[in-house]
Amino acid sequence: MPNTVSKWIEKKLPISFTKDNETPPLPTLPQDRPRVLTPSPSRENLLLSTAAATSNSAFFQKLPLEIRHMILKEAFGNYTMHMHLSYDFPKVPLRVRQRDPKHRHANIRTLQPRQRQQQTTFGILRKKSWQWWSCICHRDAPWMLSHWRSHALCRDDCHKGGIHISCDYWPGDTPGKCFIGVMGWLLSCRQAYAECITLLYSANTIHMASSVMIRHLPQLLLPQRLASITSVEMVWNRNPTRYGTDLPNSLEIFGLPAIYSLMEVLESAMPHLRQLSIVLINCDITLGFWDRDDTQDENKPTISTPIDDMVRRLRPGLEECNICIPYAIFDERKGKAAEIRENCSDVPIPYLWGFAFAGGPEGPEGSSFVTLENAPFLVRLFEILRRRVYSLLNRAIPCQYIPSGRSYNLKIGHLVIDYIEETDGRMLSTSWEEQRHDKCRRTNLFRGLSRIMLTLRKVPLPRIGFFTMDNEGVISLTNCPLRFQLHQLENEGIPTAIGRACHDSHLVHQLNAINDEDDCRSQMAALATMRAVLPRFIPQDLRRGPFILTLTDLHQSNIFVDDEWNVKYLIDLEWARSLPIEMQHPPYWLTSQTVDGLVDEQLTLFDEIYREFLDIFTHEEALLLLDAQEQQASLLQARIMKRGWEDGSFFYFLALDSISGLYGLFIQHVQERFDYHVKYDAFRRVASPYWRPESEQFIATKIKQKNEYDRRLLEMFEKQTSD
Repeated sequence: MPNTVSKWIEKKLPISFTKDNETPPLPTLPQDRPRVLTPSPSRENLLLSTAAATSNSAFFQKLPLEIRHMILKEAFGNYTMHMHLSYDFPKVPLRVRQRDPKHRHANIRTLQPRQRQQQTTFGILRKKSWQWWSCICHRDAPWMLSHWRSHALCRDDCHKGGIHISCDYWPGDTPGKCFIGVMGWLLSCRQAYAECITLLYSANTIHMASSVMIRHLPQLLLPQRLASITSVEMVWNRNPTRYGTDLPNSLEIFGLPAIYSLMEVLESAMPHLRQLSIVLINCDITLGFWDRDDTQDENKPTISTPIDDMVRRLRPGLEECNICIPYAIFDERKGKAAEIRENCSDVPIPYLWGFAFAGGPEGPEGSSFVTLENAPFLVRLFEILRRRVYSLLNRAIPCQYIPSGRSYNLKIGHLVIDYIEETDGRMLSTSWEEQRHDKCRRTNLFRGLSRIMLTLRKVPLPRIGFFTMDNEGVISLTNCPLRFQLHQLENEGIPTAIGRACHDSHLVHQLNAINDEDDCRSQMAALATMRAVLPRFIPQDLRRGPFILTLTDLHQSNIFVDDEWNVKYLIDLEWARSLPIEMQHPPYWLTSQTVDGLVDEQLTLFDEIYREFLDIFTHEEALLLLDAQEQQASLLQARIMKRGWEDGSFFYFLALDSISGLYGLFIQHVQERFDYHVKYDAFRRVASPYWRPESEQFIATKIKQKNEYDRRLLEMFEKQTSD
């Protein structure tokens, strides 16, 4: 009888009768299970056994399975759920918790170690035991989940009552809103359990912060449950006591070998992962993908190896993978980052000695400017004092170029810059075709371009535009974004007005803009559809910036390099303008193809080169932003560039920038993303009338213009031949 009573008390109360120094084993699954714990919802015996229980339920009898799944997902899905296992004192049961005046998460009371050890139940002293714990993650407000989180994974303290939590921003009453509340449904009948249990794992993000649980997942959870998980957050902590996971001393602390086994567990147990986030805390590891010096041992094990292997095998289904590494590991690399920042503080351009603006044909005289350091002493002194006064008055400060004070009567503008000797650098175009397959030279080039792009990003700009300078030397971003293509249109007599319809103006005013009626309809359909799909290629979170200075005329003849393709100088920067950050991408000519030549095998080759550039850019960005912890992860430029390549915005913006290539890029890369199998003849006849009213009259007019253009062109050739 006493034995029976003690077993009953041990079962009902969270009390451990083990010795003080004895650590109980993990609550693993039994080796042999006499029956299936969770039958499939489609099994015949389950359907027969639950027919009576669900015969009067309209939910099961009248709603199809797909609709029931949608309802269950809306009720119990789309959360971030904590799954926590720790060797700790039992938490106070929910039914006996009181409202916490500090509004702690789930009303969890955080006790001091001595208070926790003195907890009793019915006068019996509580002891440590393995404790399962689950709740909804409230470390951020609901509106932050779709864009960015203000608190990192390692700062999540929901299982301790929460310090950085946002429970008050979530609807409902505490503590009920801190839990998913699914137990009532799961216990209602076997059919409800079978349909809902898999959805709980597949429709929610599972947050795991217990290292011992993560390491023994296959022994703690059923294989079918692990296989159902599609999104997971993990905190892999070498010092768990500091972060709230109290492990017994007899358990092994984790290092690099355990990380290898972790990747193997994720790969084998969770084959359907789509989103994976892992935070490594206090791990003494080596970063293979950062160490690029000659002294690195190639045979030395690094964390990059298991991560790369896992991501490579999960890549067909893995959509997002974030591996957060301890910041302390980068301390010894700060010196190198500082050196890079000093060497790349400015874009490498020839020294500008002075310049001049031309006057109008009948207007005022032009103006010329020289550098402040080359001006006479009294002029320099006056300008320094003037800048100090402007700064105190909060006025715009002029740049380092001042008016020369001399009249300038030439009708053309000019720049006076350093002459680039052949020993200082050669145009990249002179060696591009012969050496572009040399990976070492290509890496140097990509590294130089990446550093230039990152340097230009250091100064955020308020809007899209073009820089202009007044006669006082004040530079402002007040001009419309001037493009090289607009000058091409003006040279052909096509009005532009720097509006939003330069492509429309090209089709309307260029006499030979079309070949025939079908070509005209195709171009009209392309322009109409490009406007319609614009919101698809502009991320919602980037519509108000940031904006950065972008070099839009960067080609091989504007880049000067040394023999190893290290970038030495850039020239012809007059077309640089402020653009949204998502419009900055690597140049399209990296595979020596035209703007509309990236198809089939050339597209596959460009994809490889693009990803090679992106890897180097990611590395350089990480080095330059080590100290910029205020940078939001969602605004990292490498991630934006990767997203632009994957969702097709790279080709969309490339089409907008190309007057002659828009139609080809639309057919090759934009239209097929929406309906690959559509018959284009039918598409252009349906879409072309929506470009502008009275489309049939416009087509007839363009055909007449084309015929007249061909006639006049033929007359000119005949006249030249006769002469």
